[in-house]
Amino acid sequence: MKDDAPSATAAIVAKSVLLIAATPELSHLVAPGAASLTARFLAAAIPGAGFAARVRRPWYRAFLYALLRATIPGLALHQALRKRRIEEIVRQSLANGFEQIVVLGGGFDTLALRLAPEYPAATFLELDHPATQRVKAAVVAAGGLAAPNLVFAPVDLAETRLDEFLGAIPAWRTDRSTVFLCEGVLMYLTAGQVDDLFAAIARQPAPRVRFLFTAMEPDSRGRPAFRNSTWLARRWLERKQEPFLWGLSREDAARFLFSRGFSFAELAAETAFRADYLPSALGRHSLAEGEILILADRSSGDSRSNP
Repeated sequence: MKDDAPSATAAIVAKSVLLIAATPELSHLVAPGAASLTARFLAAAIPGAGFAARVRRPWYRAFLYALLRATIPGLALHQALRKRRIEEIVRQSLANGFEQIVVLGGGFDTLALRLAPEYPAATFLELDHPATQRVKAAVVAAGGLAAPNLVFAPVDLAETRLDEFLGAIPAWRTDRSTVFLCEGVLMYLTAGQVDDLFAAIARQPAPRVRFLFTAMEPDSRGRPAFRNSTWLARRWLERKQEPFLWGLSREDAARFLFSRGFSFAELAAETAFRADYLPSALGRHSLAEGEILILADRSSGDSRSNP
């Protein structure tokens, strides 16, 4: 992404949330309050675009769905269902004693902002590229939306060691069981950067560590990609300087995690999303294929004794 501009991908995901929220038969899949907050972030990132108003018009939604069919069919719905499952897992983790949520590359996502007031005893840290987070933090500050237990911290994860950066944040607590959430980020890192991130998370001194992340699966040529994407989607990513660099197949996930000090807990993708959230009446809707959501717990032997 460009250093001085918010992530183009963050804007695309925000538009996906608003599209699904504006589609009558799918709107229940977007968490309450998420669409209105997303619209504020998008309006600040792209002034004058008026997307939130246009997407409420049937003809414009029809145009957007046609555009998705020409690029990545079912992408908006996939992203909405991905977010729904992530929120369920984070809420379950908080109910099971996790006390700290670290969002890596939050984009214009609203999860931490919405959950922080509900869980005042927990700490929420949101780390993101400065250009993207600047927009989000300004909207939150102007609207007086932030809870005292939510902290925004600008950082380029491709250039900065996570553990060193966390240590410089006063709100960071090493004695709290922590969930690290990394949605839609790892595909933009190199394999070496991904390994460094896993290592940094595995050696955190927290009593329990959980890592919830998404990964693109390699296609038939070994390139990370949505299986049902078209050449138009690939050209767009290249033009926006946000090409996919790293991928992980579902068959290799358990082995990959074990070798990095984690145990496999859950994997969700298009089949599970369709079974869990799309009853037969909604079965006609396409879903993007090729991105997996993985929940991993740090293995019991990899804790505070690690170097």
